[in-house]
Amino acid sequence: MKLSQIFSSELIYRELAEHRIDLGFVTSYQENIKSIFPKADYTIVKSYELMLTLSRSNPIYDQLEFKDGCLSESSYHLLEGLPIFRGKNDMVRKRMDEDIFPTLGIRPKKKDGLIDIEFTFQAMMLENTFSILPVSRIRGGDIEQIPLLFHPKVQRLFIYPAKRHLTQPERELISRVTDTYRDISYYYDISL
Repeated sequence: MKLSQIFSSELIYRELAEHRIDLGFVTSYQENIKSIFPKADYTIVKSYELMLTLSRSNPIYDQLEFKDGCLSESSYHLLEGLPIFRGKNDMVRKRMDEDIFPTLGIRPKKKDGLIDIEFTFQAMMLENTFSILPVSRIRGGDIEQIPLLFHPKVQRLFIYPAKRHLTQPERELISRVTDTYRDISYYYDISL
């Protein structure tokens, strides 16, 4: 029996593709899940919207315009001059570089190497930076989360070998986790 450990989604998929595990819980930043997990079938547990995240004290905040509660396309260019905090995860970087930034029509300056999400939120309050993160519960601070007009999503899901019949305990686990996540409306839970 393998003890549970925390790994990146890419590593979990590799373990699954190499038949070392039968079931993995991962996050997909890609809309086309099969493109990143081609040898797996999957069950989506929860989807979260990716949001523009920045401090209300950021100089561009008061210049932002909104349409239907979302960041208006006319404001996208304001992000161009700001650095963006981005993590080390290749899947996240690929989604940003190949989808989000081109859709926004921007090429932001990138601040790399951050792996501590709470540090990212603190830094956004201290510096004129932004990030694009899944909707989060944020207590304290002056961080604002703004939906984008094209509503990009990130998913939490179970993956398992393609065409493999799930056992009753595996189906039960997926069902219980899905039920638990139904009431969790946020991806990160941050206290500032």
